[in-house]
Amino acid sequence: MSAFLRKLGIGGGKTTLGASRSLLFNCKSHASHEDWFSVNKGWVGTDFRSRHSILLTHIWLIHKRLLLCGDKSAKKQGLAIQESMFDELWDDTSIRIREAGINELSVNKYLTQVQGYSFKACVELDEALTKPTRDEKVEEIAGVMWRAVYNKRDEVEEDRVLTLADYVHNEHTSLLQVPDDAVLEGRVAFSPAPTFRARPGGPGHGGGQGKTPPSTTIEDLLAGAEGKDEWKKATAATGRTYYFNVKTRETRWDLPEGASPVN
Repeated sequence: MSAFLRKLGIGGGKTTLGASRSLLFNCKSHASHEDWFSVNKGWVGTDFRSRHSILLTHIWLIHKRLLLCGDKSAKKQGLAIQESMFDELWDDTSIRIREAGINELSVNKYLTQVQGYSFKACVELDEALTKPTRDEKVEEIAGVMWRAVYNKRDEVEEDRVLTLADYVHNEHTSLLQVPDDAVLEGRVAFSPAPTFRARPGGPGHGGGQGKTPPSTTIEDLLAGAEGKDEWKKATAATGRTYYFNVKTRETRWDLPEGASPVN
Protein backbone atom coordinates (compact mmCIF):
# COMPACT_ATOMS: atom_id res chain seq x y z
CA MET A 1 0.00 0.00 0.00
CA SER A 2 1.35 3.45 -0.86
CA ALA A 3 2.17 6.03 1.82
CA PHE A 4 -0.45 8.29 0.25
CA LEU A 5 -3.18 5.67 0.71
CA ARG A 6 -2.04 4.95 4.25
CA LYS A 7 -2.33 8.65 5.10
CA LEU A 8 -5.85 8.69 3.71
CA GLY A 9 -6.70 5.63 5.79
CA ILE A 10 -7.62 3.54 2.74
CA GLY A 11 -6.93 -0.08 3.60
CA GLY A 12 -5.16 -1.27 6.73
CA GLY A 13 -7.50 0.49 9.11
CA LYS A 14 -7.56 4.02 10.45
CA THR A 15 -4.26 5.89 10.08
CA THR A 16 -3.06 9.49 10.15
CA LEU A 17 -5.91 11.29 8.40
CA GLY A 18 -8.62 9.01 9.76
CA ALA A 19 -7.33 9.32 13.33
CA SER A 20 -6.97 13.10 13.10
CA ARG A 21 -10.52 13.43 11.80
CA SER A 22 -11.87 11.18 14.55
CA LEU A 23 -10.08 13.23 17.19
CA LEU A 24 -11.34 16.52 15.74
CA PHE A 25 -14.88 15.13 15.55
CA ASN A 26 -14.72 14.08 19.21
CA CYS A 27 -13.47 17.52 20.21
CA LYS A 28 -16.14 19.32 18.16
CA SER A 29 -18.92 17.08 19.45
CA HIS A 30 -17.95 17.56 23.08
CA ALA A 31 -17.21 21.29 22.80
CA SER A 32 -20.60 21.97 21.19
CA HIS A 33 -22.61 20.45 24.07
CA GLU A 34 -25.23 22.84 25.44
CA ASP A 35 -23.83 22.53 28.98
CA TRP A 36 -20.90 24.78 28.06
CA PHE A 37 -23.23 27.61 27.02
CA SER A 38 -26.06 27.24 29.54
CA VAL A 39 -26.50 30.16 31.93
CA ASN A 40 -26.81 27.64 34.76
CA LYS A 41 -23.63 25.79 33.82
CA GLY A 42 -20.62 26.86 31.77
CA TRP A 43 -22.00 30.23 30.64
CA VAL A 44 -19.55 30.36 27.73
CA GLY A 45 -20.51 32.99 25.16
CA THR A 46 -22.09 31.85 21.90
CA ASP A 47 -20.06 34.24 19.74
CA PHE A 48 -17.53 32.79 17.27
CA ARG A 49 -14.46 33.45 19.38
CA SER A 50 -15.83 31.90 22.58
CA ARG A 51 -17.11 28.80 20.77
CA HIS A 52 -13.81 28.42 18.96
CA SER A 53 -11.85 28.81 22.21
CA ILE A 54 -13.70 26.05 24.06
CA LEU A 55 -13.12 23.81 21.02
CA LEU A 56 -9.45 24.78 20.93
CA THR A 57 -9.09 23.89 24.62
CA HIS A 58 -10.07 20.31 23.81
CA ILE A 59 -7.86 20.26 20.72
CA TRP A 60 -4.95 21.38 22.91
CA LEU A 61 -5.64 18.54 25.36
CA ILE A 62 -5.41 15.98 22.54
CA HIS A 63 -2.34 17.73 21.11
CA LYS A 64 -0.52 17.42 24.45
CA ARG A 65 -1.41 13.73 24.73
CA LEU A 66 -0.21 12.96 21.18
CA LEU A 67 3.15 14.54 21.97
CA LEU A 68 3.60 12.14 24.89
CA CYS A 69 3.24 8.87 22.98
CA GLY A 70 5.88 6.41 24.13
CA ASP A 71 8.27 4.61 21.78
CA LYS A 72 9.95 6.07 18.71
CA SER A 73 7.37 4.75 16.25
CA ALA A 74 4.43 5.98 18.37
CA LYS A 75 6.04 9.40 18.81
CA LYS A 76 6.47 9.74 15.05
CA GLN A 77 2.88 8.72 14.42
CA GLY A 78 1.63 11.01 17.18
CA LEU A 79 3.41 13.98 15.65
CA ALA A 80 1.95 13.21 12.22
CA ILE A 81 -1.57 12.92 13.65
CA GLN A 82 -1.38 16.15 15.64
CA GLU A 83 -0.11 18.04 12.58
CA SER A 84 -2.92 16.57 10.49
CA MET A 85 -5.45 17.37 13.23
CA PHE A 86 -4.46 21.05 13.19
CA ASP A 87 -4.66 21.09 9.39
CA GLU A 88 -8.18 19.70 9.68
CA LEU A 89 -9.00 22.24 12.40
CA TRP A 90 -8.01 25.19 10.20
CA ASP A 91 -9.99 23.77 7.27
CA ASP A 92 -12.98 23.44 9.58
CA THR A 93 -12.42 26.95 10.93
CA SER A 94 -12.42 28.37 7.40
CA ILE A 95 -15.75 26.68 6.78
CA ARG A 96 -17.20 28.12 9.99
CA ILE A 97 -15.97 31.59 9.03
CA ARG A 98 -17.69 31.27 5.65
CA GLU A 99 -20.87 30.03 7.32
CA ALA A 100 -20.82 33.17 9.48
CA GLY A 101 -21.28 35.23 6.31
CA ILE A 102 -17.75 36.45 5.66
CA ASN A 103 -16.93 37.28 2.04
CA GLU A 104 -14.59 34.75 0.43
CA LEU A 105 -11.93 37.40 -0.14
CA SER A 106 -11.76 38.07 3.62
CA VAL A 107 -11.73 34.46 4.86
CA ASN A 108 -7.94 34.19 5.02
CA LYS A 109 -7.72 37.50 6.91
CA TYR A 110 -10.07 36.24 9.60
CA LEU A 111 -8.44 32.82 9.67
CA THR A 112 -5.08 34.46 10.36
CA GLN A 113 -6.59 36.33 13.30
CA VAL A 114 -8.13 33.15 14.70
CA GLN A 115 -4.84 31.28 14.36
CA GLY A 116 -3.06 34.13 16.13
CA TYR A 117 -5.16 34.11 19.29
CA SER A 118 -5.42 30.30 19.17
CA PHE A 119 -1.66 29.87 19.15
CA LYS A 120 -1.31 32.39 21.94
CA ALA A 121 -3.77 30.44 24.13
CA CYS A 122 -1.92 27.17 23.43
CA VAL A 123 1.42 28.70 24.40
CA GLU A 124 -0.09 30.05 27.62
CA LEU A 125 -1.61 26.65 28.46
CA ASP A 126 1.76 25.01 27.82
CA GLU A 127 3.34 27.46 30.22
CA ALA A 128 0.67 26.74 32.85
CA LEU A 129 1.71 23.08 32.95
CA THR A 130 5.27 24.08 33.87
CA LYS A 131 4.14 25.39 37.28
CA PRO A 132 5.41 23.28 40.21
CA THR A 133 2.13 22.51 42.01
CA ARG A 134 -1.35 21.46 40.99
CA ASP A 135 -2.93 24.57 42.50
CA GLU A 136 -0.55 26.81 40.61
CA LYS A 137 -1.25 24.96 37.37
CA VAL A 138 -5.02 25.33 37.85
CA GLU A 139 -4.66 29.02 38.70
CA GLU A 140 -2.63 29.66 35.53
CA ILE A 141 -5.08 27.65 33.40
CA ALA A 142 -7.92 29.69 34.91
CA GLY A 143 -6.24 32.86 33.69
CA VAL A 144 -6.09 31.46 30.16
CA MET A 145 -9.74 30.34 30.33
CA TRP A 146 -10.86 33.78 31.50
CA ARG A 147 -8.96 35.53 28.70
CA ALA A 148 -9.63 33.07 25.87
CA VAL A 149 -12.92 31.29 26.59
CA TYR A 150 -14.67 33.97 28.67
CA ASN A 151 -13.21 36.97 26.79
CA LYS A 152 -12.42 38.75 30.08
CA ARG A 153 -16.12 39.17 30.90
CA ASP A 154 -16.28 40.78 34.34
CA GLU A 155 -19.68 39.22 35.08
CA VAL A 156 -18.23 35.70 34.94
CA GLU A 157 -17.60 34.52 38.49
CA GLU A 158 -14.18 33.38 39.60
CA ASP A 159 -15.59 30.07 40.86
CA ARG A 160 -16.98 29.30 37.42
CA VAL A 161 -13.63 29.98 35.73
CA LEU A 162 -11.77 27.89 38.33
CA THR A 163 -14.21 25.02 37.76
CA LEU A 164 -13.41 25.07 34.04
CA ALA A 165 -9.68 25.25 34.79
CA ASP A 166 -9.96 22.31 37.17
CA TYR A 167 -11.76 20.33 34.46
CA VAL A 168 -8.98 21.10 31.94
CA HIS A 169 -6.29 20.01 34.38
CA ASN A 170 -8.16 16.80 35.26
CA GLU A 171 -8.71 15.95 31.58
CA HIS A 172 -5.02 16.46 30.87
CA THR A 173 -4.13 14.07 33.70
CA SER A 174 -6.81 11.56 32.68
CA LEU A 175 -5.66 11.45 29.05
CA LEU A 176 -2.23 10.34 30.23
CA GLN A 177 -3.88 7.06 31.28
CA VAL A 178 -5.30 6.38 27.82
CA PRO A 179 -3.17 3.78 25.99
CA ASP A 180 -1.10 5.02 23.06
CA ASP A 181 -2.82 2.70 20.58
CA ALA A 182 -6.24 4.11 21.48
CA VAL A 183 -5.04 7.70 21.08
CA LEU A 184 -3.31 6.94 17.78
CA GLU A 185 -6.50 5.38 16.44
CA GLY A 186 -8.59 8.39 17.46
CA ARG A 187 -10.41 6.50 20.22
CA VAL A 188 -10.55 9.24 22.84
CA ALA A 189 -13.56 10.48 24.81
CA PHE A 190 -13.82 13.38 27.25
CA SER A 191 -15.48 13.52 30.64
CA PRO A 192 -18.87 15.30 30.83
CA ALA A 193 -18.81 19.05 31.35
CA PRO A 194 -18.25 19.74 35.06
CA THR A 195 -20.88 20.89 37.52
CA PHE A 196 -20.22 24.61 37.61
CA ARG A 197 -20.51 26.33 40.95
CA ALA A 198 -22.27 29.68 40.92
CA ARG A 199 -22.40 32.05 43.87
CA PRO A 200 -25.78 33.14 45.27
CA GLY A 201 -26.99 36.15 43.34
CA GLY A 202 -24.83 35.32 40.33
CA PRO A 203 -25.90 33.78 37.02
CA GLY A 204 -28.30 30.93 37.68
CA HIS A 205 -29.05 32.14 41.22
CA GLY A 206 -31.62 34.88 41.22
CA GLY A 207 -29.64 37.91 40.12
CA GLY A 208 -28.39 36.25 36.96
CA GLN A 209 -31.64 34.63 35.87
CA GLY A 210 -32.90 35.75 32.51
CA LYS A 211 -29.41 36.62 31.30
CA THR A 212 -27.83 34.71 28.46
CA PRO A 213 -24.20 34.43 27.42
CA PRO A 214 -23.24 37.13 24.92
CA SER A 215 -23.71 36.37 21.24
CA THR A 216 -21.85 38.73 18.94
CA THR A 217 -21.04 39.00 15.26
CA ILE A 218 -18.14 37.60 13.30
CA GLU A 219 -16.49 41.02 13.54
CA ASP A 220 -15.55 40.11 17.11
CA LEU A 221 -12.95 37.79 15.64
CA LEU A 222 -10.73 40.83 15.52
CA ALA A 223 -11.42 41.95 19.07
CA GLY A 224 -8.22 42.27 21.01
CA ALA A 225 -6.18 40.71 18.22
CA GLU A 226 -4.73 43.83 16.64
CA GLY A 227 -2.80 45.30 19.54
CA LYS A 228 0.89 46.07 19.72
CA ASP A 229 3.56 43.55 18.87
CA GLU A 230 3.99 41.14 21.77
CA TRP A 231 6.65 38.46 22.01
CA LYS A 232 5.89 35.34 24.04
CA LYS A 233 8.57 33.02 25.34
CA ALA A 234 8.08 29.34 24.50
CA THR A 235 10.03 26.08 24.41
CA ALA A 236 10.53 23.96 21.30
CA ALA A 237 10.31 20.16 21.35
CA THR A 238 14.12 20.07 21.51
CA GLY A 239 14.05 22.07 24.74
CA ARG A 240 15.46 25.22 23.13
CA THR A 241 13.78 28.53 23.95
CA TYR A 242 12.21 30.53 21.14
CA TYR A 243 9.93 33.57 20.86
CA PHE A 244 6.54 33.97 19.15
CA ASN A 245 4.95 37.27 18.09
CA VAL A 246 1.25 37.04 18.99
CA LYS A 247 0.31 39.67 16.41
CA THR A 248 2.35 38.69 13.35
CA ARG A 249 2.84 34.98 14.28
CA GLU A 250 6.56 35.31 13.52
CA THR A 251 8.86 32.95 15.44
CA ARG A 252 12.51 33.71 16.28
CA TRP A 253 15.24 32.06 18.30
CA ASP A 254 16.30 35.49 19.61
CA LEU A 255 14.25 38.57 20.48
CA PRO A 256 14.46 41.56 18.14
CA GLU A 257 16.61 44.41 19.42
CA GLY A 258 14.76 46.43 22.05
CA ALA A 259 11.95 43.86 22.49
CA SER A 260 11.14 42.09 25.74
CA PRO A 261 8.89 39.03 26.28
CA VAL A 262 5.50 39.47 27.95
CA ASN A 263 4.06 37.14 30.56
